Amino acid sequence: MELFTYCDSEPRWFTFENPEARKGAASKENYGAKGHACEYFAQNEVKTLADFSGMGIIRRIWMTFDGLESKDIAERILNKVFIQMYWDYETEPAVDVPVGNFFLFGADILKPYENELFSSPEGRSFVCLIPMPFCKHARIQLVNRTGFDIKRLFYDIDMTLENVKDALYFHAVYKEVSNELLHDITIFEKCSGKGRFLGMNVTALFNPVYEQYWFGESEIKVYFDGDKDYPTLAGTGVEDYIGTAWGQNEFTGRYQGCITFNSEKTSFYRFHIVDPIFFRNSCKVMMQTIGGAPKKEVLRFLGEKKPLCPVTADINGRILHLYKQEIEWDKIPEDSWVNFYRCDTYRTVAYLYLEH
Repeated sequence: MELFTYCDSEPRWFTFENPEARKGAASKENYGAKGHACEYFAQNEVKTLADFSGMGIIRRIWMTFDGLESKDIAERILNKVFIQMYWDYETEPAVDVPVGNFFLFGADILKPYENELFSSPEGRSFVCLIPMPFCKHARIQLVNRTGFDIKRLFYDIDMTLENVKDALYFHAVYKEVSNELLHDITIFEKCSGKGRFLGMNVTALFNPVYEQYWFGESEIKVYFDGDKDYPTLAGTGVEDYIGTAWGQNEFTGRYQGCITFNSEKTSFYRFHIVDPIFFRNSCKVMMQTIGGAPKKEVLRFLGEKKPLCPVTADINGRILHLYKQEIEWDKIPEDSWVNFYRCDTYRTVAYLYLEH
């Protein structure tokens, strides 16, 4: 839509100053002066942020919490405050995700960043710009499972009232898995119905048994509409999937980036906006759990009984297959790079639209 083109759309904002987003009802407390910008958020409380009957689109979500300047408090808030979303009177949430993971802070480290769908301008707030249509009803709430009271919660949810007939519904799927050797992890799976895989963010918590060696040889695989044994889509590695190369460091872009990378963990994202992934009947997104190291280190790890399974060896640019093969190590040069399945812990969020 051109900025100068009129649209039959009516804006409404949910805040504590107008919790029902009613027309002509904002800033009524304190005679129109600032009167209700925040609220106390008790432990175990379910705080309703938006509850609206009608048709429209959630356009923007912003929030922040008291106490984020403390590392310990921030970590509990990131992991134990959950954001939940319900569409059209459904009893099961379409979104039920810790706020840290939902807003790309799965590594529990707050940092300034901005991309096409999320931002935290100074590393102390949470902003989402994903459009979320609904036909009959929308409810968004937070659940405080931190074990302590949060003195101040601020929020602002912006909505437009407009016709969204036949629109897909926004969902987010959160998973945390401690990988078992040789098992690719499933980011998301939908067995029936059409939709769109919008993208994902992944946090990897590195298993220290592999020391400082590289985790990110894993390929992203997308099965859809009848794919069984093998996917239609496959990438070439984690850092390649998010648009960089030869290892991975911190950067943020509109559709891809890595917000955190250190010796213990990483958190990265990719949004399929300019390269959409639609599906008609089914979709499954998986990620391998493969890393790599020089041959001598892999042999040392094997001798130390560390959990790994060799996959390939790079011999001067030629790839030798090792997976499910009898390996003749003496024929692999000492300076060769060897990829292998490894065991790490992953926190993943898939963002998608579904017809139901």
